[in-house]
Amino acid sequence: MLTIRKRFTFIEVIEHWYQCQYKWPELLGLTAYLHVKNDVPQPPMTILKENFTIENNLTLSEDQIFEAFSKQFRNQIRQAEREGVTCYFRKDIPRFVEFFNDFARSKGINTTSVRRLEEMGDGLFLSFAELDGKLLAAHSYHFDKATGVVRTFQSASIRMEDSGLDKNLIGKANKLLHYRDMIHLKSLGAHIYDFGGYAGDKDKRNLKGIDDFKLSFGGEVVTCRNYYSIPYFIFRSAADKLNLLGHG
Repeated sequence: MLTIRKRFTFIEVIEHWYQCQYKWPELLGLTAYLHVKNDVPQPPMTILKENFTIENNLTLSEDQIFEAFSKQFRNQIRQAEREGVTCYFRKDIPRFVEFFNDFARSKGINTTSVRRLEEMGDGLFLSFAELDGKLLAAHSYHFDKATGVVRTFQSASIRMEDSGLDKNLIGKANKLLHYRDMIHLKSLGAHIYDFGGYAGDKDKRNLKGIDDFKLSFGGEVVTCRNYYSIPYFIFRSAADKLNLLGHG
């Protein structure tokens, strides 16, 4: 079980990922049990919310993982390799935060902070894709070694106007980074690669594009169970409306 403790000024929020092993005092506080995979009854005084994600099976061989990708993605990954894109894995939080926040501001989404990533402790995994020293894409993950689940947390790519590169190459580099992440995390003991959500909403074309991107890696849609304490549910609802989640 991966536990992340977040602080919002004087408020502490506790998130337990992948396993539900509740303690009574926590049910009275700001506590959530997210993407629960163990078969346990719903904890008392909690609200159940289900959502969906896409998971890839990393217990397959490397060849099987790659062959599950769409033909187009396999070709683009090979092209990125031929063009010299390199990937590396390093917990360089300041560099990731600077890169991600530049991307987030351009997209109008929540930024992050060094403190937010440091709160993830040993569960944080970062990866980067470069070409000739220029950073093209970066990913952050929750990685729970106990359950073998790794979940995409944030993904960013360089802005076109800052790159001087072909847009297609940036996309290829991002796909290569996902593939390299899967193989490297598999070597570290990960069994499940979670793409971090699946909207499944045909009425939202922008989200459908993201869904299709994730599905092109050959994973399957699964249902996730989330249990929220009542105080957590109220806090989260208010934070969503005020656009506070994700900020430092």
